[in-house]
Formats: sequence, C-alpha cells, structure tokens
Amino acid sequence: MLLDGTPIYIGTSGYKHDDWVGTLYPQHLKNEQFLDYYANSFGLNFVEITYPFYAIPTVETTERIAENGGDSLHYSVRLFKDFLKERLDRAKVREFKEGIKPLLDTGRVKCWLADFHHTFKPSKENLERILRLRDSFSELPFFAELPRGWHREKQIDDLRNNAIGLVVADMPRNSNLPPFIPCAPNQRAYFRLYGRNKKWVLPAKKVLDYSYVKPELQEIKDGISTVTAVSKEVFVSFCNVAKAQGAFNAKYFARMAEESDESL
Repeated sequence: MLLDGTPIYIGTSGYKHDDWVGTLYPQHLKNEQFLDYYANSFGLNFVEITYPFYAIPTVETTERIAENGGDSLHYSVRLFKDFLKERLDRAKVREFKEGIKPLLDTGRVKCWLADFHHTFKPSKENLERILRLRDSFSELPFFAELPRGWHREKQIDDLRNNAIGLVVADMPRNSNLPPFIPCAPNQRAYFRLYGRNKKWVLPAKKVLDYSYVKPELQEIKDGISTVTAVSKEVFVSFCNVAKAQGAFNAKYFARMAEESDESL
C-alpha cells in the first residue's frame, strides 16, 4: 500500500484483546486464527507485537505468530520494559533476541518500538540511555515514543543526528500530553493514534475508548503527507483499541490511503 508514493503500513497496537471477540473477531474463531483473520479477512498489513513489553518473548510464541500472520502482514516489536530503565542487562537482551528470532526470520519485522515512561525527561543522560538501547537493537530501525518535552526543535535535531525515530502520537490536545508534530528523524515515520477522549488528562491515566471521525482521520492523513517525501516508509498504529475501535478506524484509514494514491 502506498500514500503519496511512499509505502505505508496500517494496523493496530496488538491484535488480541478480550473485547474484540464478537466485535471484530467472530465468536467461533480460535485464538490461533485471530492473526490470519486480522490480516486477510480484515485487510490490515501491520501490527504492533506488544506483549514483549511485559515479558521476554519465547521461541514457541513467536513461532506461532510467524506461522499465522501470512506474507502480507508486517510487524513492529515493542521492547521489554526493563530495557527502558537506567541499566541495560545484556543477558536479557540476548534472551529477548533469541525469543523473537522466529519472527525476525520472516523478514517482515520493520522496526523496534521503545515507549518510555511519562516521567522520562529530556536530558543528556537520558539521550545517552536511548542511544545505548538503540545500539543494542541495531538490526532494525529504532523508534522511541517520548513524553512531552522531547518535541522541541533541539531534541528532534538530537534524535535526527543519531538516527532515532520519534513516534508521532495523536492524543487529546492538552498541556500534559505530547503534541502532534509529524516528523521523520530517521527517514521513517511512525504514528501512534490513541484517540482524543477528553477524559484522558494525565499521562498515567490512559483512556483509549475513542473512535476517530472522518475529519480527524483526514487531519492525520494530511499530517502524514507532510513527511512522506522524506520517509522511506510510514507506520500507522491505532492504539484506541477499546471495543475494536482502532481496528475499524485502521481499516477505514487504509481505504483513505488507497483512494488517495489511486488519484495520483
């Protein structure tokens, strides 16, 4: 799929959520059939593999994912939460890579995703921490989702100079959450769309119950178009996963991207 002639990958944050059964997935579907349905019946070409944030992946689990996704589905992999802390355990990094290897071997993992805690403030020390993590996962493009404060021109320049991708987050527009500033510091762009539920005021208290409407999706699409010219690839992940709203938004957004490219 292309947008403005640039490859674009559109999907959701994770694909197994309890309230997706009977909403997105038919009731009779087995767990091992979810990913195939997601990619082939629902038509999405990208998914964030999110569970490695909570536990180091095992070969058995990632083999099943690799077998069920199909050739059209591509992935980002969320990094283990302990890796985002001050000290980086090299043994755990090796264990993580061994566990994720069956998925990497498909050639369809596009990038690593590191989403840092909302208390992670911009500083020289914290930039060096990001660099150490990037260097430990140098096999693929590296993206960091960072809290408000990292989106000033100086910080974006620092990320660009070190080939670190900055996740562009769409969230409720308030002074506590990151602003929506399309950018592609590592020649790729990654958009994570959380929804704009006004009940979400503080970073620690996420509210993902939200369905985007067409004008909002058009605004996001226009923002993406500002960086396609300098991006080798664009990744779009809908994180408003409550009630499968993100999946339906992703499908509609993919149709918008296809119609836009056909009009060129």
